[in-house]
Amino acid sequence: MGAMNRKKREFSTLQNRILSVLLVLADAVDTVGDFTYHSYPYLYGSLGRSYRKKSVDAAVGDLTGRGLLERNERGEIRLTPAGAGIKKRLRQERQKNWDGQWRVVFFDIPEDLREARDGLRAELKKLGFGRWQKSAWLTPFDITRELNLYLEEQNLSDLVQIVVGGRFGRLSDRNFAAVIWPLDKINKRYQHFLAGWVSELKKESTAEERLEAATSFQNQYFDILAADPQLPAELRPLDWVGDKAARLFGKLKSFLIVSKR
Repeated sequence: MGAMNRKKREFSTLQNRILSVLLVLADAVDTVGDFTYHSYPYLYGSLGRSYRKKSVDAAVGDLTGRGLLERNERGEIRLTPAGAGIKKRLRQERQKNWDGQWRVVFFDIPEDLREARDGLRAELKKLGFGRWQKSAWLTPFDITRELNLYLEEQNLSDLVQIVVGGRFGRLSDRNFAAVIWPLDKINKRYQHFLAGWVSELKKESTAEERLEAATSFQNQYFDILAADPQLPAELRPLDWVGDKAARLFGKLKSFLIVSKR
C-alpha cells in the first residue's frame, strides 16, 4: 500500500511539473497563442532525470484527457486555457507581497547516494531555489509542500532539513538576493533583448525577414525567462526591466500570430 501511495504522489507531482514547464511559455502573456507549443523532446529534457519517459507519457496522456493539455498535428504539446489558468493561479500566489520569510534547505547526502543528491539539486533548481552554499539552497517562495512530496518520493526526508524564517545580516534582502542569483546578468540580458527588438523595428525589412527576426527574439526571451528566478519585486534590482520585457514580449507574440496566419 505504501508503494502504491508513493506512486500516486509521484504521478501527481509529475503532472504539476509538466504544467509548470509548459507555463514558462504562457505565464508572461495573456493567452496561450499558436506558437506556445513545446516539442515533446524539449518537454522531456526540461524535466531532467527525475522521471522515466514512460511516466511522462502517462502523465501527459492523463492531462490531455482532462483537457489541460492539447497536441497539434505534429504531436507538439501546449497548455489549454484551462491548464494555463490552473498554473497562473499558483503563480499569482507567488507574486503576492513577499512575506519576508526565507525557506532554506540543508542536506547531507552521502557519496553512495550521489545520484539522489544530484537529483535533489536538479529539483531545487526547477523549484526556483538558489544555491547559497554547497549543501544549502534557499527561496523566498512558500513551496515546501512541493519539496516535501519530492523528498518523500525519493526517500530523502531524513537527510534534508527545511528551515523557514527571517534573515539577519548587514546586507539588505535585495542585495542578498543578488548574491544568490545572477540578477544583474539576467537584467542585462533583458536590456539587450529590449534594445535589440527596438533596433530591429527601425530597420527596413520584408515581412519574411521581420518574422524570422521575431522568431529569433522569441527564442531569446524564452532562454532568459528560463534563467529568471521570478523573484518578488522586493528582491529584484531597482532598475529591473524584466516586466518591461514581458510587456514587449506580449506585443511580439501578437506580431508572430498575425504574421503566421
